[in-house]
Amino acid sequence: MLDFGNFKNVVIKVYKYVDVNGNGEFDNGDLDKEGWGFDLLDESGAVVASGVTDVNGELSFVVTKGGTYTIREEDWAGWTHVNPADGTLEVFVYSGVVLPTQKFGNYQLARVYGQKFYDWNMDGLFNGEDYGLSNWVIKIHGDLVNGGDFDDTRLTDSNGNFEFTGLLAGDYTVSELVPLGWKATRPDTVTVDVESGDNEPIYFANVWWGKIWGFKFYDKDTDGIQDDDEPGLPGWTITLTGVRDDGTLISDSFVTDSTGYFEFDDVQAGLYYLSEILQEGWESTTDLPIEIGLSGTGVFDEQFDIGNIRYAKVYGYKFLDTYQDSYPFWPNGIWDEDEIGLGAWEITLDGYTDDGVHVHMETYTNDVGPDDYGYYEFTGLLPGMYTVSETLLDGFYATTPWSVSIIIYPFPDAPILYPIYFGNLLPSRDPELSFHLREGWNMWSTPMIVEGLDAKTLLAEIGPNALLVMRVNKSTTPEQLDTYAAGDPDRYNFPIVMGEGYYVYVWAETAFTLIGEFATASTVSMTDGWNMIGHNTLEPVMASELLADVQGGYGLLVMGYNPLTGNLDTYASGDPLRYDFLVTPGRAYYIYVIGPSTLAY
Repeated sequence: MLDFGNFKNVVIKVYKYVDVNGNGEFDNGDLDKEGWGFDLLDESGAVVASGVTDVNGELSFVVTKGGTYTIREEDWAGWTHVNPADGTLEVFVYSGVVLPTQKFGNYQLARVYGQKFYDWNMDGLFNGEDYGLSNWVIKIHGDLVNGGDFDDTRLTDSNGNFEFTGLLAGDYTVSELVPLGWKATRPDTVTVDVESGDNEPIYFANVWWGKIWGFKFYDKDTDGIQDDDEPGLPGWTITLTGVRDDGTLISDSFVTDSTGYFEFDDVQAGLYYLSEILQEGWESTTDLPIEIGLSGTGVFDEQFDIGNIRYAKVYGYKFLDTYQDSYPFWPNGIWDEDEIGLGAWEITLDGYTDDGVHVHMETYTNDVGPDDYGYYEFTGLLPGMYTVSETLLDGFYATTPWSVSIIIYPFPDAPILYPIYFGNLLPSRDPELSFHLREGWNMWSTPMIVEGLDAKTLLAEIGPNALLVMRVNKSTTPEQLDTYAAGDPDRYNFPIVMGEGYYVYVWAETAFTLIGEFATASTVSMTDGWNMIGHNTLEPVMASELLADVQGGYGLLVMGYNPLTGNLDTYASGDPLRYDFLVTPGRAYYIYVIGPSTLAY
């Protein structure tokens, strides 16, 4: 009998991958590895086949007889066998057996490298005048994926370079040792997750630094030295400007903390100026800026304190203190709701600061309004003793003290405010009134009858700052502007009439007074179109009220020059109230009427 035996060929499949995370297992994220060489050895150790993995990391060997075979992968420099650990696998082959794919995982040893440099401009980047720092200690510590630790140390070379090679997968911490007097401008410790083939760059940047610091404080005695009872001031912006030794211009700021402390801790050698952003209502008691010469120095620690004192404000209103509605029918010295402010009234402050400096200020109550008509204020006052006075005018009687003495104490925690109100009674109808003219053109009128007042005498009353007076002459056809300038012949002179408006030009801000008589009743006549009129009572009214009082025609709109804004305030009949504005005595206004009209006061 003849026997015939057959062997069914067996395919041995090989898959080569990069073990990216180095954990010794094939998992998500691992990569196919092309071009890796393999040998197939029989039981005698002879190579029976060789091949290279394709683009998918795959390779197949066909075996025609049974036995134990060894699959051996080649060694690559910089790579380590992970799975299997020695780079070989044995397979037992018999006829027709279907073998699982044989997986080979490798890990490419990683590298961490970098540079240590002097960072002149402190931007964390190697540029400009920056240079490498040699002989700096760089340390690395790793917690390896497959267990164990890795620790090593390097010194930077002459260019500040360093490197750690042959690194297995793991979490590594790389750090520099920062000596006293140096400041890191990049993190001095960096953590990196190292995987197969990584080439991680790390940079460390440092500067040689010093500190400028101090306290911002409330200097009660204004001597520039912080005493035990003088608290720090939080929330102030302190500035440092200057130029470093490398020529770089420096500008920095710091906001003081709850104790008034500030610091600049990244200062390099150079010339600097320390100052502050002065807040409104304060004054520095320290000479600023403070020059700080640190050129050529290394480590330094300099203290400079900055003192401040808070300004005080004196403010109030001048008002017409009318008779009360009930017995004993006498002014009460209080600004009641039905009483009016008095604009263009001179108020004076005089006195001495605590350190003996004489202070003299003059101002005039607001004659524009509407919310602050009759208001005045003095600001920027240092601790000291002062007297605040009104300038009394003929025909008025003071119903409050006309002069008030005050002592300003240093209080750091809140604005220092002194309200002082001046009340006056007007028992006669022929008082002296004050007028306030701004530099340049003014629209002016007199609310009272002044005997013999004309353009020439008006300029004389105003004084040397007065240049000229102009009026719109409606008696001519067409209308024309009459002008009288100081020193002109009398033929150019014209009378000043209550209720009419005039243009007055002065070289500088000026105040003057006139004595006249308030009429028991008066009217202002207006022609169709534009008219320039004055307001004939002490009590101001809103433009809307003025239009409502037009009789015999229709009041369309009122315009007035606002010297506080430099604009023309305009209110037209029916406009929203937000456009309404105050019409006050001593100033003139344009009013447009349809048809001949009158205003009755």
